[in-house]
Amino acid sequence: MSLTTTEIAALASDLCNGRTNGIVKLFRDEGLPDPAIVFDPEPAAIAHPVLADLLAAWNRTAQKTALLQEEVVRGHWHSVALLDLLEGGWDFRYVHYGQTIAAAFGRNLEGSRTSELPSGGFVAAFLLVTYRAAILRAVPVFTEHSPPRDVGVDRWQRLVLPLHNDYGRPSQLLVGIVDARSAGKAAG
Repeated sequence: MSLTTTEIAALASDLCNGRTNGIVKLFRDEGLPDPAIVFDPEPAAIAHPVLADLLAAWNRTAQKTALLQEEVVRGHWHSVALLDLLEGGWDFRYVHYGQTIAAAFGRNLEGSRTSELPSGGFVAAFLLVTYRAAILRAVPVFTEHSPPRDVGVDRWQRLVLPLHNDYGRPSQLLVGIVDARSAGKAAG
């Protein structure tokens, strides 16, 4: 499944306005449970210690590009992906893909585009839309979703943190990505 920029824009706009029908349909068409999507989540609502730490660091860092220098981010580098915005935020390139994520997924996506994810078109569409919505809203976005059945994870949890350049424009996304089954366990 490949979405046009018009379709991404429409779904991202819907998502920003609290309408999830289009995103939910992507998963229902695959016979998978509905994803959870929360904009600007409350810190207490984030159960996984890695994602909770990343959200706390994002909340206390005034200059969002400085987040990459935070000790907590460096301490969780194995559980984060760093993405550059491409084509004005219509696609993204993984410039870092943490070892823990790669091991769970079965492949390191560093250097790949989100639009070219090998794990299924609906996942690429979901990520393109939620990443775009995070840029538009300029707030953290928490998601939980099921990947295709051939991925060794039942549910992924993501915390998408938009980063801005010195001019205040979106430039990157820092994304904490964890297996939902490990929520509440010590970070490894």
